[in-house]
Amino acid sequence: MKSALRALPWLLLLAAFVLIGLDYRTISILRSENEGWKATLQAREAAASQDGGVMQAKEAELARLRSEAEQLPKLRGELTHLRGTTGEVARLQHEVQRLAAENQQLRIAPSPTAEAAAPPPATAAVRVARERFAFAGYGTPEASLLSIIWAMSQGDLKAVLAGTTPEMQARSQNDWANKTEQQITEELKRESQKLMGFQVLKSELTEDGATTITVFMDGENKSKKIKFRRVGEEWKMSPR
Repeated sequence: MKSALRALPWLLLLAAFVLIGLDYRTISILRSENEGWKATLQAREAAASQDGGVMQAKEAELARLRSEAEQLPKLRGELTHLRGTTGEVARLQHEVQRLAAENQQLRIAPSPTAEAAAPPPATAAVRVARERFAFAGYGTPEASLLSIIWAMSQGDLKAVLAGTTPEMQARSQNDWANKTEQQITEELKRESQKLMGFQVLKSELTEDGATTITVFMDGENKSKKIKFRRVGEEWKMSPR
């Protein structure tokens, strides 16, 4: 009995050590499990954070697409306006080209109004070249001469006769009595083809109120005196 009592403390101590060992083992297992759960939780949090970033990126992309979709009608309207503007620009370019071509032609072609307003001065012996032949009206003897020469080059019989007095018209019709109008116009053209130009060398007033101008005919290489008489407000070629 005494020996059993003496062994009891040692048994209790041994049991205590056994319990302590079991507690440490349990604590170690719990710690290990806790670490495992922590790692799992952190992984899940990381995954959730990553998913949240992806979701935010998708939401931003969606917002951008919505904004672009809202701008689409406006862009279509601007494109339609731009196409209309492009067509207008093309039309204006065509109009500018047309006006430039007309302007170039006007620069090259002689101006009847200019010729009538400012005929070659009689004393300056200004040469009127063939390419400047044009209708200049009948306001002055020089303008009337230019108009008649131009009408001859065109085979315009009516314009030629319009630049002459009734006496001159009667004489011309007598000379052309046996010719057709076509023959007359061809003859006028042939006569004008000899002229490369002309120069008014001198203008003289006569006692009967007429004007005689001295003209050098370039091509025929000779000078002629041509008489003009005032009929109303116009000067007409008259017989000498």
